[in-house]
Amino acid sequence: MKNNVGFTPPKDQTPLPDVTPIPGTSTTQQNTPRISSKERAEVITDSEGRRFRNGVELFYESEIDSNPTETDRSASTTGKKTTLPGSASPSLIDRSNDNAIEQSTAKQFERLKKAIDNADWNLVENLISQNPELLTKAAQRRSSLLLEAITHDLPDIAERLIASGASPHYQDKNGTTTLMLASAKGYLSLAEKLIQKGAVINQQRTGGWTALMFAAKNGHLELAELLILNGASVHLQSARHSALTIAARNGDLNVAALLIHKGSPVNATPHGGWSALMFAAQMNHLALAEMLISKGAVVDNEGNNWTPLMCAVTNDHLTMVDLLIQKKRTLTSLGVSGGRR
Repeated sequence: MKNNVGFTPPKDQTPLPDVTPIPGTSTTQQNTPRISSKERAEVITDSEGRRFRNGVELFYESEIDSNPTETDRSASTTGKKTTLPGSASPSLIDRSNDNAIEQSTAKQFERLKKAIDNADWNLVENLISQNPELLTKAAQRRSSLLLEAITHDLPDIAERLIASGASPHYQDKNGTTTLMLASAKGYLSLAEKLIQKGAVINQQRTGGWTALMFAAKNGHLELAELLILNGASVHLQSARHSALTIAARNGDLNVAALLIHKGSPVNATPHGGWSALMFAAQMNHLALAEMLISKGAVVDNEGNNWTPLMCAVTNDHLTMVDLLIQKKRTLTSLGVSGGRR
């Protein structure tokens, strides 16, 4: 098919628009179609909702921009690399095939990202089975994809991303790392793989929280043990907490006992805040309070001008009040002043 300027376009390229010769120009100039930047950037949507620019399907939202990026411009001119019939070289044909494969992968990648964002496990599995190399390309192209997979509760996909080369060091704008998120959700196997790949165990996010604190907050005992075994510090503190005070506030007897056994200071008051016993008293965790006292917690220890007894009284925890008074009397009778060992 020919247009009115005598140009025969390649089969895979949209014909150039008709133009009117401009008076006073040469024959060469007259035969050169003029396309405005607006025409060049025009996006056409077909009946199936697919979007095209100059005959090339667009896969990214950024390609719809009136000012495409260099990558987008390169993608939008892919069709122009095909030469006229009878003169195509093998290298150009190979390049055209490579571009077609790359565009197909890019489209699948966008579908994979949306499937992960929507926690659509079946679609994720189908896309990966169709293109086994998709995860490798995804891991290389989008560093946040691993964090997104963990966020949307897809630990198996996260592990496969790691195996495909995804970096374990990615963190969000608040400094939350993949290991912190895996620890918060209790993904033990995933945490092991992140550590094996070099995840920083004692990294602190905004506010000072660590992976161990996240594990303690959600009562993940085995994960806390894994982190400590691999060097997690029980002494690090956030703006208000340590891993022990977090466990105490939640009433987690097992995690608190593990942290104390591993050397967490039982009477520490992070940055002048509350001790573990104060949080236990505030939340009326009786068994935990008894355990803390048996491990050396000071009954009248002060933190930010508060004591455990004040925390219990303020919250009307009468049983806790009785326990603290009884423990203080017992310790005093044993010659321990003020309940201090």
